[in-house]
Amino acid sequence: MEAAKEENQKNKIHIVYTKMFKTRKGCARQTQKKYTSRPSPPYPAKNCSSKKMRGNDGKMYMVIKYKKNKTFKWVPFKTYNRLYGDDMY
Repeated sequence: MEAAKEENQKNKIHIVYTKMFKTRKGCARQTQKKYTSRPSPPYPAKNCSSKKMRGNDGKMYMVIKYKKNKTFKWVPFKTYNRLYGDDMY
């Protein structure tokens, strides 16, 4: 009887553990079609603020933040330098 309880407890722990690590938080590579089919990097811009990364098209991208509505967007690095100069925000 105790062995069955222990096995059940191990299964519950395993399920909770896999649920915790299946959700990707932070600046983690996403595999959803939304992220893989676009030219910008396959990462959420909100979670990767102030980073420079290579996009799906091979170009370098930076994240910019719009002050008005507080949203983030991937912008090609050349465009970023042309618009904002060498300043990092």
